[in-house]
Amino acid sequence: MVKTAAVLDVAERRSGNGPARRAVIDYYDQCRDDYRILWRTDENGTIHFGFFDDRKHGSFAARAVGMLRLVQTYMVGAAAAVTALGAMLTRTAWGRTKSVEWLRRAARGRAARHDVAQARMMDVCARASGMRAGERVIDAGCGIGGSGLWLAAHYGVKVVGLNVQPSHLHEARRRAAIHPAGSRVHFSAQDFTEMGLASGTVDVVWALESVCHCADKLAFVAESYRVLRPGGRLMVADFFQPREDVAPEHQESMRTWTRGWALPDLAAVPVFHRMLSERGFHEVTYRDIGRHVLPSSRRLYKASLVARPIDLLLSSIGARSRIQRENVRAAYYQYRTLRAGAWTYGVFVATK
Repeated sequence: MVKTAAVLDVAERRSGNGPARRAVIDYYDQCRDDYRILWRTDENGTIHFGFFDDRKHGSFAARAVGMLRLVQTYMVGAAAAVTALGAMLTRTAWGRTKSVEWLRRAARGRAARHDVAQARMMDVCARASGMRAGERVIDAGCGIGGSGLWLAAHYGVKVVGLNVQPSHLHEARRRAAIHPAGSRVHFSAQDFTEMGLASGTVDVVWALESVCHCADKLAFVAESYRVLRPGGRLMVADFFQPREDVAPEHQESMRTWTRGWALPDLAAVPVFHRMLSERGFHEVTYRDIGRHVLPSSRRLYKASLVARPIDLLLSSIGARSRIQRENVRAAYYQYRTLRAGAWTYGVFVATK
């Protein structure tokens, strides 16, 4: 099942996904600590937005508490920056570890609520796909394995996670080895635009915030159709443009965001719908859940406000790379562009 490096190289050339693949590897390698700090990947194993049910805006008192928390976050963040500066000057592993610890503490606000929303997102997507116990699921772009392990534990499915990121695969396998449902989840170094799987052998292809990193989305759709059995389903939950064109006033902000997160482009909803239909999928459905992910987007935005001065300080002494700097800027602009309607978050489900 696992492809050799030579076959993977051929897959890159066939699908045209090679440059995007290399960009994703570099991005996640260099931003590992950023994800540990904000996404708490050491604890929850997931790297995706949460699904928040509709609710009324908080009271004045709740908003005041939120402002106090933001001030507290700045103070803890400042302490983390000083620690990180000391780590750079002394070149100690202790200083690096301590700075990440302080920054994680600064980003802890309402983390438990976000963890619940991330689990809710997986449940929403699993229900949309009609997932049933015993089915074979391909987790296309599996991250560090959290989604696949959650699906195996809560839906009783068998999962094969595909990823091109070596450090993610290492962490996913480590997690599976100690997880109660780990025996039903396996991970493979594969580009999901050229899967090393037999045709017609998969019940569900699951892609949760992964297709956005793919340059050749048509190749992904074609491969998903090939590996699915008749009646199998493709589920894609991701960032989409509501229209093919981005308004001129949002184009630069969108470029800053997508470049900073190693997203070669976002598919437009009508284009992706047409892509699925023309490949042969039927019963194609789409649900816009942009408003349900807004709290996740806003959480990243607030974190960027705290992180930006810290990032500038550390960058000035060579402690942060260009990719890391752009990651922080992207967190700011993804929220501004979402609020402006330049992009949205949607769930596609299609049947072979």
